[in-house]
Amino acid sequence: MLEASSTGPYAMHLPTRRTVLSAGLLTATAAAGSLRAAPAFAFRPGVKSVLTARQSAICHIADYGNTQVVLLIVNGAAIDVHARRAGLYHPKDPAVSRSVRALAPVDLNRLISAAGGLDQPVNGSVRNDAFHALYQGLKPMPLARACGTNCGAMGSGQALPINDAFFRDWSFAHAPSGPFLAFSSPTVKAVWSLES
Repeated sequence: MLEASSTGPYAMHLPTRRTVLSAGLLTATAAAGSLRAAPAFAFRPGVKSVLTARQSAICHIADYGNTQVVLLIVNGAAIDVHARRAGLYHPKDPAVSRSVRALAPVDLNRLISAAGGLDQPVNGSVRNDAFHALYQGLKPMPLARACGTNCGAMGSGQALPINDAFFRDWSFAHAPSGPFLAFSSPTVKAVWSLES
């Protein structure tokens, strides 16, 4: 039987604490890189009750990785949609995005405050008059900023699953070739660049 030796032709190199920790760090880094490449997508069905009750609210409707998609609903109608990460809004591609009434992110933030936060229906509440008065007084914003890269890549985007027949006319997609996310409903459509 050979004994472990640090010299000679049969020297065995036993792993040190340092090499074990380095290997663990490399594995964790590789795993984190693969998570960034394919962010998780989750559709939040709470918006359904706001739509069917013909309520007004700003609803957090979906997450795609660290990006939050929020939808402005007024009296049960989808009006505008925005995507944000860490409080900063992603730019929409003006060539393909449309809204019933496009609002600036700062105005959307004002409406979120007037509603008492996200997912807070306002019709019939003490916030009703202030919310609707603010909404009526806001000026539509022309979409002026284009995505950082060519958003035309969204044509080959992969659809993200929505497993609810109520939302059969809604879709989310992402482009595997670039950092783009798209949302579409019968009245609102947006394509965002998710570049940092």
